[in-house]
Amino acid sequence: MAGAQNTAALHHVYVPLAQASTPAPSPEQQVLALINQARRDNGCNVDLVMSDKLTNAAYGHSRDMALNNYFSHTGSDGSTMITRVQAQGYSFSWLAENIAAGYSTPKDAVDGWMNSSGHRANILNCNLRETGIGYYYQGDDQPNVHLDGGSMGGPYGYYWTQDFGTP
Repeated sequence: MAGAQNTAALHHVYVPLAQASTPAPSPEQQVLALINQARRDNGCNVDLVMSDKLTNAAYGHSRDMALNNYFSHTGSDGSTMITRVQAQGYSFSWLAENIAAGYSTPKDAVDGWMNSSGHRANILNCNLRETGIGYYYQGDDQPNVHLDGGSMGGPYGYYWTQDFGTP
């Protein structure tokens, strides 16, 4: 046909991009949620809030334990919980620390602490208001981890420190 025009309809189809999913909480955030739930379940209605200074001290200690093959509240340099948090500039009226090794998940670490009377007491102490949680994974950990009392342990792979404080 003379003069006929070819036409094509152009249709715009809008396909929504997949909604960005919320990233999974970090192991440290998961520990915080589990600890705060344990506190509420046991009558302490004061949630712990994260402190960057306590987190830096806790992470540094977990990393130090993993890289220097020991499991103790005393650092490889002789530091203590008190000196580590003070080095971060944290001033406190209350202070406590939990450590764990070998637990591959936040839930397992918290369950381990809750099944230990001293660690449980730290978690449930309503006088403690802030926390810092440090997690370090050492994939090539060896069975040469020095434990308090002179024995050896490991490999643990997973090292956890939770420092608690009240300014």
